[in-house]
Amino acid sequence: MAKYEENIRELLPKLDFDNKYSKELVNYIVQNLRNKNVNEFYKEWLKEIVLFNISESTGSPFWVKRARERNIKAKDIEGISSVTELINMLGESDYSLLTRENGYEEYYKPKGLSELKLYRSGSSGTTGPAKIIYHSEVPLAVSAVNEYSGIQFYVNGYQGNGKRLLAFGPVGAFQKEHEYLSNLLGLKYVDLGFDTTGLKLASREEMNRRIAPKYEIAINYLQKRGGVGLMTLSKEAISMFPGDMLKHIEILKISGTEVDNKTIEKVSKEKEIVVIPSYGHFAGKSSIGFVDSKGIVYYPSLPFTNFSVINEEMEVVKYGEEGEILMIIAQPEILLIKRDDIAVRENGNEVFNFDGVRNPHR
Repeated sequence: MAKYEENIRELLPKLDFDNKYSKELVNYIVQNLRNKNVNEFYKEWLKEIVLFNISESTGSPFWVKRARERNIKAKDIEGISSVTELINMLGESDYSLLTRENGYEEYYKPKGLSELKLYRSGSSGTTGPAKIIYHSEVPLAVSAVNEYSGIQFYVNGYQGNGKRLLAFGPVGAFQKEHEYLSNLLGLKYVDLGFDTTGLKLASREEMNRRIAPKYEIAINYLQKRGGVGLMTLSKEAISMFPGDMLKHIEILKISGTEVDNKTIEKVSKEKEIVVIPSYGHFAGKSSIGFVDSKGIVYYPSLPFTNFSVINEEMEVVKYGEEGEILMIIAQPEILLIKRDDIAVRENGNEVFNFDGVRNPHR
């Protein structure tokens, strides 16, 4: 079972990318991770993304304006020695701008961004107006490597041998990430994507309209028995597949902040299959969870996504203490810094050699 950093170095170059910039970025990441660990590389990468975003010539409108307002210069960023110091200097993003029509394009899309294919990702709208951003392919591939690394922890040496991966979930970024995951696991990807914007608050009729076509496809695959290697579901969607319908898949991946260790144990026992939790966030993509008697621990997809657990003074708490998750999304196409969800700070494990978060909740 390889560590996350090893998987980044070895597996990321084997995936297919659409354009020259993505291939160059993969090579840049791999070369850096041959010479330094992911924590060291992350600090340098974050500075690069910040400098790109505050630059008048390449930056995004939100961060260029923030730098002007706070009189932040490139030399200030270059002289910073810690991530905490950098975040305190920059301040947080304004998520409300992402609820506006074309909010990403008008406020957060860097004007120096290369011609990249972008994949939509949106919040469900349960806790307020839906927020929409876009991810490029390399961050989504890195998120897939995160999930692959966790899956190998649960089922060491797992290969799907041509079985199906049923990606029952949001359209856009989620689907592209699972297309990469299917390639890593030797599975055949099946797109079961539907629009989840505001879905939890939608009428039953509207839910059926969006979900029914993909649900029928999923049922057809599940009824064949033995042909599905991995399926993704939210906790709420499990009840849509009654009886022993899920018993014939090899791995079930469940997402949602409401998923806890008891849920995982209950479903695993009922269905007699491997059940793995996943922490999905519209901005930070997916992270595989590690279950123990105290709950579930998730690790971010560095260098593009990072979790820090902080107190009211924006200071990182001690291990084992609870605080707010400060989520930092540092990608070529987006820089977001925002407190979101509550969790306990957790140390690294045998797969991920950096901090994680335990039992995230709202």
